[in-house]
Amino acid sequence: MLAVGALAAARERGFRVPEDVSVAGFDDIDFAAFSNPPLTTVRVPASQMGKMAVEMLVAMIEGNSVEVRQVTLDTELIVRGSCRRLDKN
Repeated sequence: MLAVGALAAARERGFRVPEDVSVAGFDDIDFAAFSNPPLTTVRVPASQMGKMAVEMLVAMIEGNSVEVRQVTLDTELIVRGSCRRLDKN
């Protein structure tokens, strides 16, 4: 939602998106594809993240020790109209 607000703020200040400024969001909310212009975003596996968090929380509630760990989940860049392609020249 912050990125959608950034789109509006850019327009209010006279900037053109993506010609003058590119905007990208995070989470790929449903509204992102329908904003004007459609918002480039990073899609994350929210369900998987939630499932893992609940499993850890339940283990903690049950008195089990939960080891500190780093987990890397796949993400996906969804390119839409709010970001301009950079020329390699």
